[in-house]
Amino acid sequence: MSVIADFAVPPEDFVLSHAVCNGPDVTVGIERVVQTESSLTPYFQVAGDALEEFERYVDDDETVTNVRTLERVDDERFYRGDWTEDVDHLVRGIHEAEATVTHARTGGEVWDLRMVFPTRDALSAFDDHCDEEYDYSLKQVFDRSNTATFGDFEMTAEQRGTLLTALEMGYFEVPRDATMEDLADEFGITVQSVSQRMRRAHANLLQNTLALETTESDDAD
Repeated sequence: MSVIADFAVPPEDFVLSHAVCNGPDVTVGIERVVQTESSLTPYFQVAGDALEEFERYVDDDETVTNVRTLERVDDERFYRGDWTEDVDHLVRGIHEAEATVTHARTGGEVWDLRMVFPTRDALSAFDDHCDEEYDYSLKQVFDRSNTATFGDFEMTAEQRGTLLTALEMGYFEVPRDATMEDLADEFGITVQSVSQRMRRAHANLLQNTLALETTESDDAD
């Protein structure tokens, strides 16, 4: 049975350490991580009022390379890059544990990190691998099947409600009967906040349906 573990990781011990520790006050979130045999490619979002300045710190950050801007939306930007050998020990630990990073977010003080491990033994092996190298704390561990904690497909109630409301209002129709602005008005929040909820809900849904089926099919082969 796979398990989900939440970690608190100091910013100096994780990717983008230089930019997060020394750059301006922004919020950084890793939306997803593409994993290959030899590397991890994070897709990350940065939100704040000093994005140009933050990018200069990213350019000097030795934990990530080949950073490219994918999208610019008001006070948000979306990037992709490659983790470098400076975090090679962590990358090896993730590979060896066959773990998946599903969530990582920081406002500068600490990274809140969530990872999925195929078994508790894999989590234990990862903990042993990284314990001497990194100063982090394991906050909590849950069985993946615990829908009382995670909700269906690991979506929060807020994310699930947003998707269902979007469906009911015709956001997914072609052509659309509702816009992102309509959803923002419905919930009384900004368009940016609705967009973030939708992206995270879609990511959780896909990771726990199509992506999970692909993994199980590969294991069967």
